[in-house]
Amino acid sequence: MDSHQKQKAWRQLLGLTKDPEIAGMAKQMFGAATIPDKPTRERLGRVLEFFSLGFGLGGLLYNVINPEPNFIFGSFLLAATILFFMFALWESTRWRISGKVISAICAILIFVMSDYAWHQKIISGIAVALSKAKEEERKEAFQLLIGEISYDPGDNPLRSVFTYSNGSSLLIVLDNVVTTPRDLLLGPKDSTIDIQAISFIVPLQSKLLLPGGDGQSDPFLEKLLGASGPLGQLTNKRGDKYALDCADLFIDVNYHLDSQPLSQLSKRFRFVARTTKNGVRWRKEGINAPARFCRDFNSNN
Repeated sequence: MDSHQKQKAWRQLLGLTKDPEIAGMAKQMFGAATIPDKPTRERLGRVLEFFSLGFGLGGLLYNVINPEPNFIFGSFLLAATILFFMFALWESTRWRISGKVISAICAILIFVMSDYAWHQKIISGIAVALSKAKEEERKEAFQLLIGEISYDPGDNPLRSVFTYSNGSSLLIVLDNVVTTPRDLLLGPKDSTIDIQAISFIVPLQSKLLLPGGDGQSDPFLEKLLGASGPLGQLTNKRGDKYALDCADLFIDVNYHLDSQPLSQLSKRFRFVARTTKNGVRWRKEGINAPARFCRDFNSNN
């Protein structure tokens, strides 16, 4: 160890001693300015303590924010962190009252702005999570809302009913169900009429669809074409008894979730049927399928 290193080691050793005689000898050997006096060492110790507490609380604040935000506890930690850093600054600078007041005002402003920004971030995160959860609910309800058209074999096809079921875990409220014929051919053949692009409300027996529940409409085509129905005058103007030859129907189910009353939702179905010697059978067709099912039927008959 050379003389410079020895001298440095002595300075460090003598600087840490509490013995006033040894400290006095150190001042005479190395100069009074090189060895901090006891008040200075205590002040530096307090500065380090305040900084340590500030960084410790800052680390705890970081751990609180990341896994599960707690706004009240996090705000307390943030205020304490800024407070200890301010105390450390006061100890290291020895400001007068005016300087401390200005620094305290700055610390308060830093706390308010940081706390507000964090609070807004928490609110934004909660809103995003809630929006995603609601979107998942809407997707589930849409995918598991099932519709069919059925009727008893041998019965009049005009007495067909629209049946619906809810396979989701959510309570669905049906606002209304609307049918729009793309083509609705009604015989007898010598006076066939084709009803198109006119929308009608499908009368429902129940509008509340429980999770796992189902329901059905009244025979909507029969009501539509009956004497008191919207097309009663058209189909009965000559006293003819019309029968279903071919149907290509859109059915729109307009609904909302009980937990989201302001979100209006809709699901469209398309059903086609034609009368043959074997009777009538309804089946689903693609919503955007380009073929005009009943026009093909007309061209083949």
